Amino acid sequence: MSLLYVLTNLINIDTLDSVTSEDTTYVKEYLYNIRPSLPFRFTAKTGNQVKVDLGGATQVTFVGCFNHNLLAPTQFKIKAAAADPPGGGNWDLPDYEASLSVAANFNNSFLKINKTYQFWVLDTDDGTSPKNTEIGELVLGQHQSFASSVHLQPRRADGPIFYMDKDRTHYGQPHTAYHAEAEGFSLAFMNINDPSVVDEIHVFLKQVQQAGGSFIIIPDDVKPFCYYVSIENLEGYANRLVYGTKELREWRIELTTLAKGIELL
Repeated sequence: MSLLYVLTNLINIDTLDSVTSEDTTYVKEYLYNIRPSLPFRFTAKTGNQVKVDLGGATQVTFVGCFNHNLLAPTQFKIKAAAADPPGGGNWDLPDYEASLSVAANFNNSFLKINKTYQFWVLDTDDGTSPKNTEIGELVLGQHQSFASSVHLQPRRADGPIFYMDKDRTHYGQPHTAYHAEAEGFSLAFMNINDPSVVDEIHVFLKQVQQAGGSFIIIPDDVKPFCYYVSIENLEGYANRLVYGTKELREWRIELTTLAKGIELL
């Protein structure tokens, strides 16, 4: 078991090359808007592709597809090549390909890989979906992990968060409305640190907050779950437990996943 995280998405306005079709409301720029609740939508269920040109051979160790509506896809693949089209002449014969999986009752999918290519394609077919294919966020990046001196503590608190209106009339009649669901995490770390340098978790927190407070977390890299999260607490992260030539610190970070929004159209 290893906790991994991803800070940067290599897909942006410069690297997103093309999509095979595009809804006029849910446009392709929503693939990288750091807001999975506002998704990109194709105008079809099958034959869908997103092409990315990273501008040169670039190492990718993480592929993530967040808040998608794929149910039982016959094709859900990431493909890569040194040229476009690939040496085989088309994207049916890429230099590399791997399949993403869909977990029941969970609409995020990811792969850990280690490949270096310039061109990348996400290829999907899902005729079973009741609606055209949507992707809340598509991420190509590099996963990272903390040093061996950082230990995620057991008994991690996590569970669902429901966003609802709950009211009651003067006559005691309840009125409720469900809007969205998220997942909350409370992560505790123990870190043995050299007090003469800035703590590694301190550096990590600063990087995340300077980038807007959101990042991707894989709590356990042998399980099929990853989350796009934001840090909720802005202070009170750490307690020093042991002083001296080495310091023992306990860190607590409160996280909430970026919720799936309501469908507007």
